[in-house]
Amino acid sequence: MRERRFLVCSLSFDAEASLETTSELFSTFVQAFCPNEGLHVRVTRGTRREVLPARFSQTATVKAAQLARGGSVELSAGSSFALPGDPVFWIASQPEDEVKVRVGLCLERPRRSEAEAAVALAASTLVEAATELEGCAAAVVSVQPEPRSVDEDVLEMQGHAHAVTWRMLVPSARMRALPRPPPPGVTLVRVPGGVLVKRDVESPFADADARFEAWLAHAQIA
Repeated sequence: MRERRFLVCSLSFDAEASLETTSELFSTFVQAFCPNEGLHVRVTRGTRREVLPARFSQTATVKAAQLARGGSVELSAGSSFALPGDPVFWIASQPEDEVKVRVGLCLERPRRSEAEAAVALAASTLVEAATELEGCAAAVVSVQPEPRSVDEDVLEMQGHAHAVTWRMLVPSARMRALPRPPPPGVTLVRVPGGVLVKRDVESPFADADARFEAWLAHAQIA
């Protein structure tokens, strides 16, 4: 059985995306997880990486002007920015690349069922909002045995070998490769970039469904 330990969400946006809208979406999401004492902030530009003295507060935002300059911003309750441990959120911009902005988060499975339900709702809300935006090119929410970070956040349609998928944006062109109808317990939602595929279980940490993953694999072959 696969170890369902870390929730990983990865989003990517192309040149059609608005930096203002993307940064606002990310900031609003992180504010919901921000403790009273704030989150540690680590920024990277080129080869320079540093932890800032000021923390990200419950009213702070990542500005579009920051994204326009390129680099990444990581936010974490822990100063080490290392998992397992505290949740880590990141937004990375590469203005000259085909993938303009990447947004991600990684957190360990909560111990309490109430907290797990809250995390599931937040992750689902984030992905649903992101995939409605112009320029959202890829989106995946999965559970994996190992943590991910901004340095490892290479979002690919084929996913990760040990990932259990919960939500995935499938481009319209690849939807044609999926057999119809989908297996039971799957909802398809039409969005600007294609179709958001949703597995109808309340928690992303639920047991894997072999039928669903085999069906979804048809769209993961380039």
